[in-house]
Amino acid sequence: MNKELKLQFENELKEHLTIELSSYKNISVLKNEIKIKKTKDNNAHGSIVFDYLVNARGYVLTMSAMAPEFDLFVNEVSPPYGSNILSEYTLAMSSSGEKTKSFSYLVGGAIPFPQNTEKFKETISWISEKVTSIYLPRVFHLLNFDSLLISDVLDNPQDYSYPFLLILYVLKKNNLDFSTVDENILFSKRISKNSSFDKSTYMQYINPS
Repeated sequence: MNKELKLQFENELKEHLTIELSSYKNISVLKNEIKIKKTKDNNAHGSIVFDYLVNARGYVLTMSAMAPEFDLFVNEVSPPYGSNILSEYTLAMSSSGEKTKSFSYLVGGAIPFPQNTEKFKETISWISEKVTSIYLPRVFHLLNFDSLLISDVLDNPQDYSYPFLLILYVLKKNNLDFSTVDENILFSKRISKNSSFDKSTYMQYINPS
């Protein structure tokens, strides 16, 4: 790997993303990282990082976010099972483990490093499009707890700490009809880690005493 070429690519990627995301007040673009910062109204925050892997000869994308508001709900419910994520994050994923291969079609989930400067623009445009159309919206859906988060969780439950409770929280917070989500899917093994407990919790929120 030519270090100077790598540095040039990463600088151009940073410049492109800085311009592309300039309309977002709570976003800052660093070298190989997009930081979504806390606001006065929301302590949730996240990041999207581009890690260069020598073995893959390219960049993988990792995405993470923390939502303290949801953590309080989890503590209140006190589920008898742990988080899907071995950290304090509410959302965490890497393109290397993506089943959908949304970031890269390659098995390892990495975007190959462009072989020459002529291909920089093409690779940067690809990364930018994926970030703005897929990954950044997913972070914002979590930070805002909007209804679109439900689809994100249903599609990628392994990326979320407590998928069932997160869906339940979004339904509750947005005063959505609980029939919005098919119960057969909600209590499936993909979403629920303890169907007996989760069903009991679900019924408490449908029929609060």
